[in-house]
Formats: sequence, C-alpha cells, structure tokens
Amino acid sequence: MTKFDSGDVAVRKRNRLPHWDSTHGIYFVTWHIDDALPLPVQQALRQERDYERHRISVDRRAFTIADRVTLNLALQRKYEKILDAGLGRCVLRNPSCASIVAGAIEFFNDERYQLYSWSVMPNHVHVVLSCLNAATIDRVLHSWKSYTSKEINKVLGRSGVLWQEDYFDRLARDDRHFLRILSYVLNNPAKAGLTNWQFAKSYPERIAAIV
Repeated sequence: MTKFDSGDVAVRKRNRLPHWDSTHGIYFVTWHIDDALPLPVQQALRQERDYERHRISVDRRAFTIADRVTLNLALQRKYEKILDAGLGRCVLRNPSCASIVAGAIEFFNDERYQLYSWSVMPNHVHVVLSCLNAATIDRVLHSWKSYTSKEINKVLGRSGVLWQEDYFDRLARDDRHFLRILSYVLNNPAKAGLTNWQFAKSYPERIAAIV
C-alpha cells in the first residue's frame, strides 16, 4: 500500500454534502460557525451546482463520479472564499474560544488520529489528518464540534447551536496535492488578513515522513 493509498473508500451523503469514508486516507476537513454562510448564499451555491449537474447530464447523457467530485470541489472552493470574508459573529476571533478549538483538535492526536496541520479561523476551522484504529472522520468531527460547542457557549454566556451541522472533506491524492493542502491551511490566516495569528500549526517531522 502506498502512502496515499486510501484503502477501502466509500462515498456517504450526510444532509446535502457527500463525504468520503477511507480506511487509510489523509483528509482535509473544513467546518464553520453556523452564521458564517447565510442560508441564501448556501442555497444559491447549491442551485448553481445542481444546474451544472443537470447540464452535464443532458449534454453527455451521463453524470460520472469524476463529474460529481469536480462539481463538489468547485463548490467547496467557493465556500472557502466566502468564509475568508469573515461573515457572521466570528466568535473564534476571541482567543479564549479559539484556544478551546485548538485544544480539542490536539487532545486525541496520535490516539484517534494523526494531525498534519490545522488552522482555527474567526468563523471556520481547517484540519489535515488521518484516522487511527477504529476512528472515523465523522466521529472525530462530531466529538470536536460537540465538546467545543458546549465550552465556547460557556465562555460566551450563551446557548444553542454554534456550528453548522455538516462539513466539507476531501482526500489527499498524492504528494503534490498533500503539500498544496498543507500550504493552504497554514497560509489561510495571512490570506484572510490576520496578523500575529497563533491558532495554526503544522507537524514538520510527520509531514517529512509522508513526502
């Protein structure tokens, strides 16, 4: 098995987004605060994707897995661009809140998953990781979001929903793709105009062992 051999891969759909379940893959996951992407924006982007899917199906009389991956990747990139605009409450701009997320991400490192890089942005989070043992990406994300939601609400003196229910994920395909993902995650704070932002980290020795 090669280092980017994802083993057994299954496509699973949760809400309206497809997700990849892989036994050995390296994931790039993104999730965000509930108000970071207003509902009308989400609906417009999904309608655009659905229109393109219909057009491809009519033109080619088929819609392949590759077509689905391409359209969903384009959707994710548009989402990420909007997230970087800093819409919503941006509660993670509060260092206490960002520290809770950072601590949760690192807590089970080397036990449930291996981390390669992560960044906590004012209204969203990126992590590059691979799952260990019986852990799955869905369970890992559920654990992070459940714990941090409760703790951040305590800090802010509020209750209710904090995170958007779903998340984006994709698998690293090869060395080049892996390094491009890592660069995106680590440079995201600077790209979004954040200076002296401490809530981003990479693991150089672990990355060197991969590439």
